[in-house]
Amino acid sequence: MNYLTHALREHQELAVFLTLAIGFFIGRLRIGTFSLGTAVGTLLAGVAIGQLNIQVPAVVKYVFFDLFLFTTGYKVGPQFFRALKKDALPQLAITLVLCVTCLLAAFTAAKLPSVAWPPYRTRKKRA
Repeated sequence: MNYLTHALREHQELAVFLTLAIGFFIGRLRIGTFSLGTAVGTLLAGVAIGQLNIQVPAVVKYVFFDLFLFTTGYKVGPQFFRALKKDALPQLAITLVLCVTCLLAAFTAAKLPSVAWPPYRTRKKRA
């Protein structure tokens, strides 16, 4: 185990691809009719391998995070826009009502004379 940890710390790209491979394997496992899926399997494998304190360069983190966001949007995007066509007006109305209500509540709270900011009192120093 120590050899594997040392090898993964020396070659971070192996850790990334090992995470993907283990995650894909975990995602394909079925217990009855239950399976986690490859995305959840990869996240679980990433958490497990992340406990080995492997330092992956920031650029690699950003690239893989961007790829994750892209693939998620690519998969869910068409469903989102189909649903938006059906229910767009009620959702837009609720969003506007919520934003205006929150803005008015914050404005009213700021104008109340009993609300002092900062919330603590400063004591005057005695001479």
